[in-house]
Formats: sequence, C-alpha cells, structure tokens
Amino acid sequence: MKKLVILLWLPLLVRAQAVPETYRSITTITATDLSRHVAVLAHDSLGGRRAGSPQDAAVQRYLTGIFMQTGLMPAGPDSSFRQPFYFTVTPSPVHPQYDRGTLIDKPGEKRLEKGRAFATANVVGRVAGSDLQGEVLVVGAHYDHLGTHQGTIFNGADDNASGVAGLLELAQAFAEARRAGHGPRRTLLFVAFSGEELGLLGSNFFVEHPAVPLHSIRAMFNLDMIGRPTYTTDNLERPLLEPISINASDAINNVVQGLNLRFTKLNLVISSDAQPQFRAMSDHVPFARARIPAYLLTNDLHPDYHQPSDDAERLDLAALRGRVCLLFLTLCELANRNIAP
Repeated sequence: MKKLVILLWLPLLVRAQAVPETYRSITTITATDLSRHVAVLAHDSLGGRRAGSPQDAAVQRYLTGIFMQTGLMPAGPDSSFRQPFYFTVTPSPVHPQYDRGTLIDKPGEKRLEKGRAFATANVVGRVAGSDLQGEVLVVGAHYDHLGTHQGTIFNGADDNASGVAGLLELAQAFAEARRAGHGPRRTLLFVAFSGEELGLLGSNFFVEHPAVPLHSIRAMFNLDMIGRPTYTTDNLERPLLEPISINASDAINNVVQGLNLRFTKLNLVISSDAQPQFRAMSDHVPFARARIPAYLLTNDLHPDYHQPSDDAERLDLAALRGRVCLLFLTLCELANRNIAP
C-alpha cells in the first residue's frame, strides 16, 4: 500500500473571513489553548500520567471537565464520559517503556491469578451529527505516559500531551460549529485513551466494548506525538498523516491537499519516508485490525522520545496549531461530504 505523509513547515495562514461558515470555528483553535492543555498534562504534579496511578484519576477529571465545558455529550456507559476498565501489569526491570499490561474483568467478577489489579478509564465524548449521525468518525489520542521511574518523572509533553491537546481543541471547534448551526452531518466521537504505553489497553478495550457499533465507524484518526516537527536534509518536515489499515484510502491525500491550497497554505509534500515502527505502536492498530480505515498523525521519533527530557518547552506550538487546524478542515470535509471516507 502506498503511504501518505503530510509535511508542514510554513506558518498557518487561515483567516476567519477566508473560510466558509462550516469552517469558521477553526478560529477557536489557538496556540494559547494548546499550550495551556500541554502545560497541565505535562506538569510534574501529574507524575508522568501512568495508567492506574494515583494521578490518573486527576487527568480523567481534567479531560472530563474540558469535555463538559466544551459542550460535548457523554458517550461512555451510564451516560458518563468515562469508560472504565481494569488491568494487571508485568513490570520490566529495565525501563517503564517495556512494562506490559493485560486487560482483565472487573476485580471481584474474576479471580486474579497473580498481580495487582489497576483501574483506569478512557474518556469519551461526542458531537452528534445531523442527517448522517448514524455514521461516525473517531478521533483519538492516548493521555497516559510512562509515569515516574526511580524518582525521575517522564512528563511526555509530545508523547502524548500534544495529541490530547489537539483532541481537546478539535472537540471544542466542532462543538462550537454545532452551536452556531454548522455542525457536522456525521457524528464525531472524541476518545482520550488510557493504557497505550502498557500495550494499547484502552483502544483494545474500546474496540472490544465500543461506545458505538463498530460497523458505524467510517474512519479513525489517531493523534500521537504531533508537537515536535523533525526535518529532512531539505528542511522539509517529517510525516504527519498516513493511512494505516488496508481499507484506508490514499484518496484522502486529495482532500488534504485541496484544503491546504485553499486555506492553510502550508508546504505540503507527499513522501513514503515514514518510520514504519509506528504502524504497530499506537491506538490506531486495534481499529485497523477490525478493518476500520485508520489514520495515524505523528512526528517521526526524536531524541526526547520516552525520555525525561520530553517537556513542554520543547514543543513547537506554531507547528502544533497548524497541524490541528489542517486536521479540523479535513474532518469537516469528511464529516459533511455525501460519500463516506
């Protein structure tokens, strides 16, 4: 399968007066808000956001609060924003990035053979569509990271506070569009996954216990590490968007390029020079295995990947905003066109 990679490096040029009403809420996506979300999520007080840690619940409260404030509707069980699940962990003696989790039934319903049970939750909200509301686009980003190891905090600003910040800004923009009477025809489901670093626990649980019927999901977009552009020898930016599953259409390239030419005016290049290890490393994978078209939005790896040095001050907020804005425009197009993506 030919891979699609989007490369960006020029400043964003979107102006509110230059876009149709459907896209006007793009102006709610700001570098200030992105920076604020990253600063909260990548703060030392959250101890590296490890799934099942005492700080995990605080992250869930923050995300739930933003979803409520934004005006999203809850999409978890019992009209909640939370989709709880449980797991055990096999720790690595080497590094927390090698710890692995195993999904289990709720403690008390199944006897644990060994290990301690941990609780966490995906945070799930939706913006309801109109005449095509039975068709769903999923936008996801994992909020967990590696936690604290031998007294050192792994804050995970790029991995993946950047993706979650983008998720929150996209949710706000679509909710605002709906309030203004220009909401999407298809339903947008926003999912902040937990347990990705322990082996894609949250996304696997979601696919096994979907908040909407799997057959209704037309595509999944996964935001994972989108705040640290890396460059080629020609000073062009490395990958942003690439189709993953065998059902994912390269035709999305035409949508993205057309929107970029009309609105964002970014330096867009098609390349096949993506790092293939990302194909099996993040929350798009369970969706792709379920034969749902899945798209990964990411940087290439950088020297701060899974290091304590992955801090907020190292992010490129202008690039982050540009990426999120272009994805918003792309999602608008896919959510409103007659033919499903």
